Amino acid sequence: MSQPSPPHTPTQDSQQVDREQHIIELKQLVDHINSGTKFSRDEHLDHLKLLHDFECWHHYFTKVDLLLADVDQRQANSILQDSLSVCFNFIEDKAMAEKYLLRALQLVDISFPEFWRVMILKPMKIKDFALEASLLESIVPHSQGEFLEEVLARLAILYEEKLYSEDHLLKTLSRLIEANPRNHKALIFYKNFYSQRHHWAKVEGFLKTLIDELAETSEEYFYRLELAKIYLHFLDQPEEATEIMSGVTSDAGFEMIKVKFMLFFHAGEFRQGIDTLKVLEQLATDGKQLANVYFHYATSYASLNNHAKSFAYFEKSLQKDVSMYVIRKYWRSSLQYRNFHGILSTLEYITKITESSKQKTKALTLINKYLGHL
Repeated sequence: MSQPSPPHTPTQDSQQVDREQHIIELKQLVDHINSGTKFSRDEHLDHLKLLHDFECWHHYFTKVDLLLADVDQRQANSILQDSLSVCFNFIEDKAMAEKYLLRALQLVDISFPEFWRVMILKPMKIKDFALEASLLESIVPHSQGEFLEEVLARLAILYEEKLYSEDHLLKTLSRLIEANPRNHKALIFYKNFYSQRHHWAKVEGFLKTLIDELAETSEEYFYRLELAKIYLHFLDQPEEATEIMSGVTSDAGFEMIKVKFMLFFHAGEFRQGIDTLKVLEQLATDGKQLANVYFHYATSYASLNNHAKSFAYFEKSLQKDVSMYVIRKYWRSSLQYRNFHGILSTLEYITKITESSKQKTKALTLINKYLGHL
C-alpha cells in the first residue's frame, strides 16, 4: 500500500505560486516580444533578468542586442559581463563570446588590464586558457596602440606559461615587436626565451636594446649586470664584460658593483678590486653581504701574498655569517701557510654547525692534534 504524500508547507506553496506566476509572466513576455511590442529601457532590463532566470537564451540575447544600442557605458559594462558569463558558463558558445567581447571592445572605454579582468577573468568561472587565448586572438585585429601591445603580451604569457606552445609564442612576440620594436615586454620575453635555450648571442642583442632603451634608470644597471655575467660565464668575453660595466658607478647597487669587482679579480687587478670592495663594504645592508665582502677581501689579499690580512678577513667573514664554503677556503689556506690559529678556528666552526656526529668527532680529534702547535 503506497504511503500518502506529505502535505505541502506554506513556504513550498508560496514558492510554487511564485514559480507559476513567473511562468505566466514569461509566456506573456515572449508573446509581447514576438508581437513586436515596444518597451522602455527599464522594462527591457526587467525582462532581461526574467529571461536569464528561465534560461531563455534566444530571447535573452535578442534583448541584450536591443539594450546595447540604448544604454550608457556603465550599463553596457554590466550587461556585457552578464552576457559573457552566459556564453562561458551556460551555453558554452565560443562564437557568441567572441561577438560580445568585440562589442565590449567597441562600447566600453577601459584599459586592457581592466578589460581583461571584467570581461574575461570575472565572467569565466572555470579557467580555460585555450579559450582565453582564442578570444584574445579574435580581438587582436580590432585593437591598436598600447591596448594591442598588452593583448599580445597577455597572449605571450599564455603561450609560454599555460599552453606551452613555442610556435604560437614566437609568432606572438614577432607581432608584438612589429607593433612596437622597442616594446620592453617583448624584448624581455625574447631574452628569457633564448636564455632558457642558451642562445647567448641572441640574448646579447636583446639585452643591448634594453640597456639603450632604459638608459639612466635602475633597470639599465640590472640588464648591464645580466649581460656582463653572460659575457663572463657563457661567451668567454671578459673584455666585453668590463666594457659593459664601465659606466656603473657606486650608486648602482650592491650586485652591480660586485660584478665590477669580479671583473677586476678575474683580470688579476687585485688592488683595483680591493678599492671596489671598499665601495661594496659601504653598500652592504646585512650580515650576509658584509660576510661576502670580507671573504672577497680575504681572497684578494691572499692573491697579493698578504696572508696576515687575508686570514684576518676570513675571520671577519665567519663572524658575520658562517659558511661551509668560506670555512673550507680558510682551512686550506691555513694548512698551506701553517696558520694554526686559523686551522683551530675553522675546526671549531665545524663542530658548531655540522649535524654529522662523525664529522664533529673528526674535528674534535684534529683540534686536539693541532692544539700542541700553538
